[in-house]
Amino acid sequence: MTERHSLPVALAHAAIASFLKDGQRPTLATPAIAALLNEAERVENPWHLGKHRFNHCTPSSGQFAPDPSGQTTPLPQVVASLPQTDPGQIDSESDALPGAPAELEGAKRLSSVGWEALIGASLALCDLRGRRAGAFVSLHNAATDALRGCIGTISGTQDNVLAEIVHNAISAASEDPRFSPLRPEELEGLEISVDVLGDAEPVARLESLAQLTMRDNGDGTFRPIFRVGSGVECDSRKWDETYRPHCPSLDAQRYGVIVSSGWRRGLLLPALDGVDTPLQQVSIALAKAGIGTDEPFQLERFEVVRYR
Repeated sequence: MTERHSLPVALAHAAIASFLKDGQRPTLATPAIAALLNEAERVENPWHLGKHRFNHCTPSSGQFAPDPSGQTTPLPQVVASLPQTDPGQIDSESDALPGAPAELEGAKRLSSVGWEALIGASLALCDLRGRRAGAFVSLHNAATDALRGCIGTISGTQDNVLAEIVHNAISAASEDPRFSPLRPEELEGLEISVDVLGDAEPVARLESLAQLTMRDNGDGTFRPIFRVGSGVECDSRKWDETYRPHCPSLDAQRYGVIVSSGWRRGLLLPALDGVDTPLQQVSIALAKAGIGTDEPFQLERFEVVRYR
């Protein structure tokens, strides 16, 4: 699991704020959200990348093209050429970025991270605008850390990940059946995290939960054992070429899990408080899906990029 701080949380916050204000589901074209995205990519403004115009990005290499010729500038050189004043300095009165438009909802979410993270936010924008993927938006009460809503999608249902985040943020705030809809006065004390899901990988076809057991490593940790076929045990710690196709590992901190049986499907994200082992993960996912522990099911794993 990779953790990042930047644009998706600001986007979810702006979407919820717009929804609570107008009562209408926002889209990427909604003024507050469009303003946020425009500011994220308009890198020539005073509080972003100075003279560097964001005409092209290659997220994997972390480079920018400062002019239409397409010649790229390595990220460290861009950072070195920036003004000494760090845009991460917050105006205590406005609590927003210096030079940011007053109407920019969510701007303060980007205000404490500095030049490097703002560059990273633009790279994230380039990536998230150009592909589809599932995403989960989780809402917590910042004072108590109590869950206030969590809704997501296993695979992309919108045009791109940005639209997926906006859609699921509103669903988390208003449609989670476990909670009443979020009230406007709760927004200020809301803590938001966004998980963008990677592709799911098959792990095993199990006849029941009993086929997934845990073996003590002797150091307080455990590793999963898959009993498959005619009693053959696959030890997930054996990652040589013999075992690699048959024994994918599980790790409650790194991988989320998906369980499915027919039309029933359940998912649990990685790195959740109180969920320490893959066996716990799978048990909870089965319960969420309504799959009995004595029923056969397909087990998959996935990684996420988590934004806070």
